[in-house]
Amino acid sequence: FKQKTAYEIASCLVGSEMCIRDRNIYELGLIYDIKVNKENVVDIKMTLTTPNCPVAESLPKEVEDSVKGIKEVKDAKLELVWEPPWDKSMMSEAAKLELNL
Repeated sequence: FKQKTAYEIASCLVGSEMCIRDRNIYELGLIYDIKVNKENVVDIKMTLTTPNCPVAESLPKEVEDSVKGIKEVKDAKLELVWEPPWDKSMMSEAAKLELNL
């Protein structure tokens, strides 16, 4: 369950940032860490492209709420981090291709 849940969480989080349709925020490199403990509590460390990102107030809550909505998840806690700073190299190859980077 633990591995499946972490993958499910990473692949189901669809970000609205950067106007990329159907590109999940994991592929954008915004998710730094996902841990699921024995009690099925999920801890997520994520970042945004910049602290002034237009979705800085809404996206972290959307992510946390989406994870809490997964049936097997007892609770979710999200920590917004700024180190290391996000850059384009953190994106998956698929996301880079879609953005012509």
